[in-house]
Amino acid sequence: MWSGVKAGGDTGIYLEGAARLLNGQPLTERQPSYAGYIAVVAAFQAIGAGLTGLVIAQVAAAMVAAVAVCRLALALGGRLAGSLSVLWFAFDINTNRWHAYVLSDSLFMSCLAVSAWLVHVATARPALWTRYALASVAMVVAGLVRPEGWFVIPAAVLYWVVRADGATGWKTA
Repeated sequence: MWSGVKAGGDTGIYLEGAARLLNGQPLTERQPSYAGYIAVVAAFQAIGAGLTGLVIAQVAAAMVAAVAVCRLALALGGRLAGSLSVLWFAFDINTNRWHAYVLSDSLFMSCLAVSAWLVHVATARPALWTRYALASVAMVVAGLVRPEGWFVIPAAVLYWVVRADGATGWKTA
């Protein structure tokens, strides 16, 4: 049931930041920490899709994230893990409630899921620098959407080191 676009505690920060970007002004105070999300809000306002368009995009991003979660779980744990993970992700009320809000939470969760999948995909053989580059771009996007996203980068580097050929015996930790 659609109950419309919702506002939360930080919605004002994002809307004011989007207005500042659209007016060519710099972001202030806490806004630079969420520059990516604010840019997305501004983009939807600039193209005339408004906040409803933003919410629709957040739901679409969550659908892409569900595919990423499923693919990651399939790769790491098989069919049962893939099936269960996508069900839990898609039907988790605590995750899905954020999609209707003008808050960075929904888009961040989606970016995080896609980043995790791309980090894993980068370790596939043969090793290709383009996979690492794509995963790195996804992690930077997550970091721009929400400051907690920057912690994904050291975790990804550690994952890549552990999964690398010739790494220590704790490959399947």
